[in-house]
Amino acid sequence: MKIDYLYRLPKFPIIGVIDDWLVTAPSAAVFERRLGKVTLAPDARYNIIDSTGELWDFYSSKNYIVPTMRRKWSKKKIVQTYNQSSNCTQVGEAYSEKSLSAKRFELVFADILALVERSQ
Repeated sequence: MKIDYLYRLPKFPIIGVIDDWLVTAPSAAVFERRLGKVTLAPDARYNIIDSTGELWDFYSSKNYIVPTMRRKWSKKKIVQTYNQSSNCTQVGEAYSEKSLSAKRFELVFADILALVERSQ
């Protein structure tokens, strides 16, 4: 599956929220391969979060990713998304929401990436 990026590329690695599953990718090529294995709903919009917390939209009808004008995702939002995902159920390990204020965004993002990778 070939994916087009409008305006610019996200800062990799990224996390894609596909229904109740999370898909990670360290590069655009890996993301294309992993999405090729997933059944996507036609005309759907999926959230993508890059390593800076910026929110992107993936449109399955045209296979393109575009940055949004919405606010960046917080550490808490990323943790809650992971904890509610099927990846968390499969791994059997939720990420603690305690002491998030003491952790840098980059660390929380990297921890979530590692947990999602274990379930892919």
